[in-house]
Amino acid sequence: MSEAKEWRKSIKEGFTASPYSEGPGFFMKFENGFMVSVQWGSFNYGDHYMDTYKSIEEMDYSLLAEIAVINPEGDHMRIDDVDDTIAAYIRAEEVAEYMYKVSKLKNDPVTGKVIDPTNLFTKQ
Repeated sequence: MSEAKEWRKSIKEGFTASPYSEGPGFFMKFENGFMVSVQWGSFNYGDHYMDTYKSIEEMDYSLLAEIAVINPEGDHMRIDDVDDTIAAYIRAEEVAEYMYKVSKLKNDPVTGKVIDPTNLFTKQ
């Protein structure tokens, strides 16, 4: 298992900065064990994509960011409406919608499958 995956699994509920990011952003872990990563640095799909000449301080604001959804085992999940594990170039309102949907996810204790009342991951 990779060091980054082990780190993602060890995060406690709440907000965490990432030592694995190349710029500003955060992880938010919910009570259900699922997590959303919100990043907007130079190697993330947002306003600063490929702005490698900028310092982190110069990227402290962004209108757009990328998100990833991470399951309790530390794995990235494929997001149906973007058909990828990264939702790119999204606005704050969309981030809030994804966070709400992820906060409602559950794991079925018998099958281990994701119970998804908001249909964020219908193809899982």
